[in-house]
Amino acid sequence: MRVLLVSPTQSSNFYQSKTRAAASFGLHRLKKFIENYTSSNVQVDVLETVLDNYLEYDFSPFDIIGVSCLHPTLENDLGVLHWAKQKNSQAILVAGGIEATFVPEIIKKYSPVNYVIPGEGEKPMLDIVKTGIYDGKRNDLDEEEYRQASMAVDLGQMDWQRCWEVNKKRFGDKKKYLRIPVDSNYCPRKCLFCSSTNFFDHLKYLTAEDLVELINKAADLEPDMIMFQADNFLIGKGRQRLFELVDQLNFSSPIPLMVQVGIPDIDEKVVRAFKKLGVTKVSAGVESFSPNILKEFKKKQDENADHKSLELLLNNGFEVYSNIILTSPSATLVDVRYSVEQIKKYMEKGVEFGINLVPLKLPGSELYNMDVGWHIPERVEIPHSGGVIIEKAGKVYPNDKNIREKIMAIEEKLESTKASAESLSELIIKHFM
Repeated sequence: MRVLLVSPTQSSNFYQSKTRAAASFGLHRLKKFIENYTSSNVQVDVLETVLDNYLEYDFSPFDIIGVSCLHPTLENDLGVLHWAKQKNSQAILVAGGIEATFVPEIIKKYSPVNYVIPGEGEKPMLDIVKTGIYDGKRNDLDEEEYRQASMAVDLGQMDWQRCWEVNKKRFGDKKKYLRIPVDSNYCPRKCLFCSSTNFFDHLKYLTAEDLVELINKAADLEPDMIMFQADNFLIGKGRQRLFELVDQLNFSSPIPLMVQVGIPDIDEKVVRAFKKLGVTKVSAGVESFSPNILKEFKKKQDENADHKSLELLLNNGFEVYSNIILTSPSATLVDVRYSVEQIKKYMEKGVEFGINLVPLKLPGSELYNMDVGWHIPERVEIPHSGGVIIEKAGKVYPNDKNIREKIMAIEEKLESTKASAESLSELIIKHFM
């Protein structure tokens, strides 16, 4: 038996087209899980659509084809299911991922899929491989199963070298980043715009010893930096795990590390531990410098915490990357201009910003079911479906007409000039200051 797992298929919008290529750790974890719990005659392949064109891929040998679906790429992911059906009418088609969890009815209605799996796909896919049948129930891994499945992944089977070559060619990247998810895709902070916060009901962690093992395995691939991918590396047991790494294990990474953290989690003790561990770059989720926007997004931090944490990181020599959502449904021009002033100030100090102009109505988020702001749904065509057009949730622009027009002018400029992601900050400063 042969199984094919397909990653989400990149869309052409500005933000998706600027996404760096990275191997799909989750699909490789699923691959190893299936192979470890079946006989040797089961072969699982992974199609990385960011590296290989699915239109040129041979779908005919596979008995089961699973496609991972995300909201930004939904129409293309549905298109892959249609394409797979046309190329292999006998295969069992399965859809999974966060979009399959929150809007399964859309996938069932607009694709030839046989099964839609909510939550984690390891156990349901194993059932399909063994019996050809899925009972429709959600059946996630427990924490120990998650740990074992993650640690079974062979990093050497993931095509990082080609990812680095793509990023160097498309974006001129000089550094080779290798991403390792270290905790389950969940955040307990319950922010208004987040869907992963409702994907699970608790975090599942890898241990300090696991992280040491993963770092050493990753180092064998000779990346320039290892990125610990976690919504909040220090939340819950993650903070104590950091101190276990540097105190009990006395461990320092042979490769520079990048970690993702929440702004409120950064203090002097954490900074000292980062230095001992070998962290040189920190991704800090600011989201907004405006107290009003932070409150609207249900962020627990305050503006003073943002500044204190950023200054602490900068003063200790860390590279800092920060995510920003520039506007909110109720944002005022004062709110936005203040955020832009702070972005400009910190850019001059060396902070790199990833900026979304507006929040997106992601299925699974609290925002998705709210009637706020100026929501513009997207009408998109599903490839290989015979011209089927669907409407999916889109961006939520501010109620304030003046801000909305400025945002739309920036978006038009980005799309018309095919501007780089780095030029977005310059456009924002030009329009709002």
